[in-house]
Amino acid sequence: AAAARPTAAEPHFRAAAALHAFYIECNDAEGAALCHGGPMLNSVERHQAERVIAHWDAFEKLAPRDPRLVDEILFERAILHTKLATPEHLTAARTDYLSIIARRHIGSRDGNVMGNLAETEMMLGDLDEAIIHYRRTLEIEQNVSHYFGLAVALDRDEQGQISRAILRTFGAGAELFPVRPDENDV
Repeated sequence: AAAARPTAAEPHFRAAAALHAFYIECNDAEGAALCHGGPMLNSVERHQAERVIAHWDAFEKLAPRDPRLVDEILFERAILHTKLATPEHLTAARTDYLSIIARRHIGSRDGNVMGNLAETEMMLGDLDEAIIHYRRTLEIEQNVSHYFGLAVALDRDEQGQISRAILRTFGAGAELFPVRPDENDV
């Protein structure tokens, strides 16, 4: 359909949705899924992920203001880019997360967006940005994994003392979601 109507965005949206559902999503309720369901993409899934991304890229180029970009595509595309894990894909994931943040008001439901952006920055080796984004994430959502991510980023940035202080808050008898460490400490 995309070849028959090269200026139409919808065929790209639907092709990406079908490929994503069959090869990437691994929904157990869908008996037709062709993916293995593991955390890492196998070679077939990697190829299909590239196809999904290409269709989403074409859709975005043809319909840049379609609300489905922010509501359905950008986050999923960023996840696929992260799973492909090349420097180019990680940079594209960063761009998608930043696009989500730029296009909508970030609220408590967006802790994953901010947290994933922080993790992507760390994967790209930009520890300063990772630390900034983990702190912003914790302003939005108090989550153990975000504290641990911040601790890892701080440790990699040779701020081990602060990292250990954060981790100690989760020691035996500690509250599950402690009060955010003092700004002077972090």
